[in-house]
Amino acid sequence: MHTCLNCGNTYEKNFCNECGQKAVRRFSIKGVLHDLPHSVFHVDKGIMKNVKSILHPQESVFGYIHGKRVSFFNPVLFFLLTLGFIMLAEHFMGKELEYIMNLEAWDGKMYDVGAILSTNFKYMLLFAAFLFALPSYFLYKKSSGFNYAEQVVSYIFIMGYMNVAYLLFLPFPFMGNYPFNYATPAALLLFTGLVFRQKNILLSLIKPVIIIGIGFGLFIAFNVCMGFLVILIQQLSH
Repeated sequence: MHTCLNCGNTYEKNFCNECGQKAVRRFSIKGVLHDLPHSVFHVDKGIMKNVKSILHPQESVFGYIHGKRVSFFNPVLFFLLTLGFIMLAEHFMGKELEYIMNLEAWDGKMYDVGAILSTNFKYMLLFAAFLFALPSYFLYKKSSGFNYAEQVVSYIFIMGYMNVAYLLFLPFPFMGNYPFNYATPAALLLFTGLVFRQKNILLSLIKPVIIIGIGFGLFIAFNVCMGFLVILIQQLSH
């Protein structure tokens, strides 16, 4: 029998049945070396399964949505982690993001909002999953059975795959200035088609094009709206 040092519950096996804490043992070097990569990256099962699932994206995404989740790394964290690797790699390769956006406000002045938006770009890019999920929900609602929230999760997965593909090709000279190049929409098209592939080949080709086209249009509109919001905040602060 064990007494949980976290909640005081008495239990028999390795985990407390009340709060889930593992039975506490003294630290050892072996334990630290095992727990460190597991705790930070879930290398032993999670993040590597996400990376490997790029080879069978439909099975992985549908499996995750339908409940096979314990062995996967959280898709949001996976997206942010792979995005962090991209930004770090581009920094050392001299290919850092150049986010240029100049907007003319209602007072007739031009404002450079690109630098401010770029500081929070990872969250804006993550929000793009909500935008791509809108047309995807209507075009794949019947074939996938996913609700809108499940479509969002699917696109977070897809954008994580996009990041992995981008990292693989990053050394090539035509890559850089993520995500404003032709490689990212090409990857989104590819993985959207693979995740939601259908028996009808023509529909499998056309639907991803429509989704990515509408999604990028919504993302550009979102960026412009955020730019004007930045201008408004700047003016109100003066």
